[in-house]
Amino acid sequence: MKSSDDNLRLYDDCRTGRAEGYEALWPGLYRVAYAMLRELPDRDQAAADCAQLALIKVYQTIASCRTPTAFRAWTMQILRRVVLDELRRPERRRRMAMPAEDSSDLALAPTSVDDLAAVVQQILTAAPLSERSRRVVVGRYFAERSDEDLAASEATLSGEEVRPSHIQVTRSKNLAKLRSDPQIIAQLRELVDP
Repeated sequence: MKSSDDNLRLYDDCRTGRAEGYEALWPGLYRVAYAMLRELPDRDQAAADCAQLALIKVYQTIASCRTPTAFRAWTMQILRRVVLDELRRPERRRRMAMPAEDSSDLALAPTSVDDLAAVVQQILTAAPLSERSRRVVVGRYFAERSDEDLAASEATLSGEEVRPSHIQVTRSKNLAKLRSDPQIIAQLRELVDP
């Protein structure tokens, strides 16, 4: 995963409107969108469109990024929402029923740790977890947030006291739940051994 300093530098470049920041984000956003859209016959164009729209949304909402040290993960969450919106469009559902002419999956293999993290986060999105559980797992392992920080965030969201020990229990239970889900294990194995 990229270091906090790299994330901060990228965040600063994007926040101040430097093109270099957005150019650095583009390849990772495109690769993850391409992987998520693998069932589409026109996935090259759809991935490019989604990555471009995600860049626009990053530009428009960068002030709402609360954790600049996890900036790439934040941008991947935006991309995930953009891709899911794209897949929900009626014409997309119709096109997905058409057979793909090119079934090669060479571009699906993540080429960096950030890309792999984004694909794993996408798998977690479909996992049978509550939103809080997902935030706890992703926050700890992908945004590298401490249990204390996560507890404070969850307390703010819920309006109730949340202790770091609650976060630890939530994470432990949900990791066990993820390990026992054969579909998730199969998807993760596919990433490791395609």
